[in-house]
Amino acid sequence: MKKTWKILIAAVLLLALGAAAMASLGTLYIKENKVKIYKKADKSSKVIATLNGNDKVTWEDEVGSWCQISFKVDGKKKTGWVQGKYVSDDPVPSHCKHKWGSWKVTKEATCKRGGYKARYCSKCGLMEEADIPRTDHTYGKWKTVEEATCTETGKQERTCKVCGHTQSRKIEKTGHDYGKWIVTEEATCTETGTAYRRCKVCGHKTYKDIPTVEHDYGKWTVTEEPTCTETGSRYRKCRVCGHRDVDTLAKVDHDYGKWTVTEEPTCTTLGSRYRKCRVCGRKDTQEMAKLPHDYEYKVLVEATDHSSGTRAQVCKVCGHATGEVSYDPEGTLRRGDRGEAVYNLQQLLVDQGYLNAGGADGIYGGGTEKAVIRFQTDQTLNADGVAWPQTLRRLEHEFGPWETVKALTRSEAGERMRICTDCGYVQRETVNAGLTYERGARGEAIRAMQQMMNVLGYNAGSVDGIYGGKLDSAFAAFAADNGLSFNPGRVCPADVDALVNAWLETDAGAGWKGEGDAATPVDLALTVTPDSEADAGAEIRTYNWTLTNMGPQKATFAALLLSYGDQTDFRQENLTMALDGIELLADCGNSASGSFTVAADWGEGTLNFAALAVDDRTGDKWLSNTVTFESDLTEVGE
Repeated sequence: MKKTWKILIAAVLLLALGAAAMASLGTLYIKENKVKIYKKADKSSKVIATLNGNDKVTWEDEVGSWCQISFKVDGKKKTGWVQGKYVSDDPVPSHCKHKWGSWKVTKEATCKRGGYKARYCSKCGLMEEADIPRTDHTYGKWKTVEEATCTETGKQERTCKVCGHTQSRKIEKTGHDYGKWIVTEEATCTETGTAYRRCKVCGHKTYKDIPTVEHDYGKWTVTEEPTCTETGSRYRKCRVCGHRDVDTLAKVDHDYGKWTVTEEPTCTTLGSRYRKCRVCGRKDTQEMAKLPHDYEYKVLVEATDHSSGTRAQVCKVCGHATGEVSYDPEGTLRRGDRGEAVYNLQQLLVDQGYLNAGGADGIYGGGTEKAVIRFQTDQTLNADGVAWPQTLRRLEHEFGPWETVKALTRSEAGERMRICTDCGYVQRETVNAGLTYERGARGEAIRAMQQMMNVLGYNAGSVDGIYGGKLDSAFAAFAADNGLSFNPGRVCPADVDALVNAWLETDAGAGWKGEGDAATPVDLALTVTPDSEADAGAEIRTYNWTLTNMGPQKATFAALLLSYGDQTDFRQENLTMALDGIELLADCGNSASGSFTVAADWGEGTLNFAALAVDDRTGDKWLSNTVTFESDLTEVGE
């Protein structure tokens, strides 16, 4: 019997082991968390890994109750032993990483009660259920069951189409529907009025006050006239209630008489004046502005035959000097000068061996200056390289006085000669009529010519103040159109006269208002003085001029005007020079000045000067005073 039981037990064990072996073929799943994997089929061997529930492993072999498995740890494949009771053919739900399917409704929800839905795991077959909440009611439209009025609220209801549930809401009162206001008592200027209105539906009344109206005043009546020291008063009455409105009248202005000067102003001190009110005797005092300086041209330091002098405009009253400049004695030549006089100097230096042959080009440059220094050194003069009159006398022949061969005029050059008393050498030279400009010259006068040519329609190029080819071409075209003769590269006084006259006949130059005075915006003061008494009797005379604006408005200097004869109509007589663009500040703020030469025998009678300037604000043109000289350079009036 015992033997039989032993056989049965062995058979059962064999069947169990066989089932276990069959179950472990292929992919297996770990059944619990933290299952130890051993290096050998022995719990005393080394633990090589710890796996968790539902980790996948691959069956390799078995020995008794142990299974040999392969698995991956950190991407590396390993092989070890685990007890057979910790592995299974199927995933364990408690350890399954579920892969759920989509939800499926098992019971629909309504507005009365909720429903249900379920889903299944495709790995372990586990089912999960969830509630579906009740839906909202499906109401119909609102229906009014009780209308609102101006005193009572109304009511609306709607019903669910599914369950019949009813929902209600309040309709607000409509408010009173009032008619027009009805006045029960009119308002006056002293009492308020009243009015009411009634609701058209329920008859409810509402009331309001009507504010008082404005007084209906009559005309003002003056009770006391105002003066320059006391205020006045006036009143007016309401025609309805008799209310009296009183007002104060402001003081009137003082009734002043004429100004009385108590102290005359000068160019250095202020003056004062006063005036009195004819009513109250009040005295109004006022300062008077300083007068402008009364300038005259004076030499401060006389030039000598070997040094420069200084000259300036000096006030006749206070001695204030302005515009101090240095000047050379007549005939002095220095570096930078050019022209016939320089050429003659160079020829003398060549003749005496101080300058190389062919070095005479009419330009006083570094070579000429060095030659003059060598000559001055040899002559024990101050060796500064400037050809002073003293230096020139040492260089030149001992000539007698100049004799006129051909008299110069304003439009034609003259010719003169002189003879050396030592050797009989005859020197001849051309005498140009006044200020002559040669090609290459620069300055404000050239810029003015360019401006005037462009105004007249002759292209003189850009207004840059440089005598170039375009100005030459413009003068040539202008001369051809006006029947004049013109020598290219050389603008003579007659050319300038014709240009200025033509310019003054245009809108740009004509239409001046006349001579200004203290009451005009522009008040021009012109002074003209002979350069020196030595000019008397010479064939070319030099005059220095200064122009100041004593008026309160800034202006721009346009032209210096010149005529010979007893008539001083500067619109018709020959005119001399235009220097468009020099600013003349107001109230003697600055002066324009320069020098001017004329031929002694040009024209007959007196020599007349005036100046023309343009008001910068209005464009009006104003003349200065007229300065007149007799033929012997004596000033005869302004």
